Formats: sequence, structure tokens, C-alpha cells
Amino acid sequence: TTNGTTDNSQATTDSTNGNNQLTTDSQQTTEDKTTVKEKTEYEVISNTCKLGVNSIGTVWIEGIVVVENTGTTNLYLKSGKFDIEDSAGHLVATEDYISVYPTVIAPGEKAIYYGSFSLDNGDVNAEYKIVPNISADKAKVPIERLAVSDFSISEDKYGYIKAIGRVENTTEEEQSLYTVATIMYDANENVIGVMYTYPDKLAPGAKTSF
Repeated sequence: TTNGTTDNSQATTDSTNGNNQLTTDSQQTTEDKTTVKEKTEYEVISNTCKLGVNSIGTVWIEGIVVVENTGTTNLYLKSGKFDIEDSAGHLVATEDYISVYPTVIAPGEKAIYYGSFSLDNGDVNAEYKIVPNISADKAKVPIERLAVSDFSISEDKYGYIKAIGRVENTTEEEQSLYTVATIMYDANENVIGVMYTYPDKLAPGAKTSF
């Protein structure tokens, strides 16, 4: 699945961190004076930590955390933080500015936090787990998803995966801060990887390749 998503820079910065669930209630009054509660909730539905070693022996961690909007209003997810713990629960590393795709999700939609980074003095045979620190709030801007076309994915002779396609600005405003993300799944629909890029700014109706 490939989406072009725009940033939610107008969203408020007040947040609550946690790796299980966030709940804040706000109220709005309709014209008939009926009070309606909007629930802002999320749930971590999967958490994957994969290890690998590069050609010079450095241990790499790939962390994938899938979050679902279980509330009743659109949710804005800011970049997160991964704490890496060993099998005894001791903190061995932290990684900031973990990107999330997309940043704004409707009730029932999912977003993926993804990070790939080296682990100093890491042991590829050890067991590690990711403890995500997530910041979320009620979205203050509407969801905008840009159109993607001519998409294809391939593997080169070295085993690297490559995705290409075109993204179109289907909104009425110039898009200068957006991400095109390719989410990869296995046969059981589990997320196994993310590729992303930041294309050039787009005028309304314009297209660009990635």
C-alpha cells in the first residue's frame, strides 16, 4: 500500500506518552443542545523487533509498531521514540524521532511507526524488544491523501527492494511538506517493512515521480 500523506503541522503539541492506550474526552454541543462525547483513543496492535548484521558486523534493529485509532475522532500521531530493552527488561538503547505513516488517521484506520538503526555492542543472538513512546492528540486539520499511480515494485540483483510511481496533488493548495510511504506486507498481512521519500513541492493538479 502506498499513500501520499500531508503533515498535520497545525495540530496541538500537548500529548500523553504510552505504549498501550491514550484516552482524552472532549465535548461539543450540537444545535439541539445534545452533548456528544468525542473519544481520542489508540491501541498498539502489533510490535515487531527484527535483528540483522551488516557486512562489517554491525547489529541493526528494525522496529515496526502498528497503531489503530480506536476512538471516535480523527487522530494526529507525532513522531515517536523507541526504547530498546533486553530480555531482562533493562534499557540498552533509545532512538528518537521515529516516523509514523500516515500522521493523521480516521477511526478504525491504522498507522505504522517504523525505525531502522544500529545497536552499539548489540548481540544478534540476543532477545530485544521495542517499547514505543507515542504522542497523540485530536487532529486539527482534515485528512488529505494524495493520489498515487503508475506504481511498481521490484528487486535488484543485490536483493534490494525498489518502489517507483507518480504522486498527484489532488487538493486545491500547493503541497510542500508531504511523504510518500510504501508499506510492505507478508502473505498474512503483517507489516514487514516501510520505504518512504519526500518528493518536491506540488502545485494543485501537478504530478511528480518518486
